[in-house]
Amino acid sequence: TNNILLAYANASGSEYTIPDGITVIYQGAFCSCVNLRSVTIPESVTGIGYMAFGYNSNLESVYCKPTTPPSTDMYAFQYPNEDGEYVNAPCKIYVPQESYDAYMSKGGWANYSDNLVGYNIETGEVFDPESFECVIKYTSTDGEIVVPCDSSAFDAEILCNIYKNG
Repeated sequence: TNNILLAYANASGSEYTIPDGITVIYQGAFCSCVNLRSVTIPESVTGIGYMAFGYNSNLESVYCKPTTPPSTDMYAFQYPNEDGEYVNAPCKIYVPQESYDAYMSKGGWANYSDNLVGYNIETGEVFDPESFECVIKYTSTDGEIVVPCDSSAFDAEILCNIYKNG
């Protein structure tokens, strides 16, 4: 089939690449795999179930290749801390750079905004959202610094603009 059920549960490897063609990673499929440090999710995956990677406090990196964010919920990458509260695994979740915003705003993925990192699938180069932030500041004739969403930007003649980080 094109689904992973409990394919990896309690296995001993530290890295795993889900085979191409898998479309759904079901609930708990990689749950409690304490030795799992890195997993790669192929483009073909369209859904990640509840606690699919739960109880993996040692998970360090997830390479999620789908350009369309798979459906998921807020518990897919969580585990209970010593107080019994569910917290995000301390992993980085690498997503295609061109889909970074889509992941940040989609359902369960929004819960992992601190974990999400955009990267170039071809080169592996990591995208730093701070360095590529598209904030343009304009200097107007009255010496004020305004931004495009500021209504006063349209009431003055723009003299120059400055792009953050060049």
